[in-house]
Amino acid sequence: MQQYSIVDLGKQLEKYGLRIGENPAFGSGKVGRHAPNSHHYYGEAIDVTDWRPGEWQQRTKGLSQRAKQLGVFTEALGPGDPGHDTHVHLALRDTAQLTPQQVEWLATGRYKNQQGVSIDSMPGMQSSESSVDQQQLMESLLREKKKQETAQFLDNFLSQVAEGPKTMPEIDTRPPVNILQQALKPPPPLMT
Repeated sequence: MQQYSIVDLGKQLEKYGLRIGENPAFGSGKVGRHAPNSHHYYGEAIDVTDWRPGEWQQRTKGLSQRAKQLGVFTEALGPGDPGHDTHVHLALRDTAQLTPQQVEWLATGRYKNQQGVSIDSMPGMQSSESSVDQQQLMESLLREKKKQETAQFLDNFLSQVAEGPKTMPEIDTRPPVNILQQALKPPPPLMT
């Protein structure tokens, strides 16, 4: 997961060929007329357009639907919402936690998994709060599993120690013959 401000997210969306405007960090840097107290006036919103050749209206509607489905935006408006037939309005008061796959899916409607297979469904968690909760849950479950595995290992080990070895090999404690022979030989005469 990565933290994205609205500007960070806009820069990522540009990489997929989308145009970003109505934010001081993009285009001319000017913000046009919007509703009173609009997030645009505070640098917390962007307008996203996809006027590339082809079915731009369908792609724009899809982008709006995906943004709403992610559930991380303060506002997500697009075709079907008043005044947003030609673009998608995205606002983030703070930041959002998203994976690179979620950003790719937001921009294109698909993402590639680790095996390189293109997937059309939304990847990962739906909101930053649920992703943190689910991540903590996963970490807790992993810790619990390791505790159980450790306890099982210790139980097995202690039961084997308590039983003792099933067959005790005979150990020859006598030193090898050549060591005894060397020990019994008289010392060599001193040379003078």
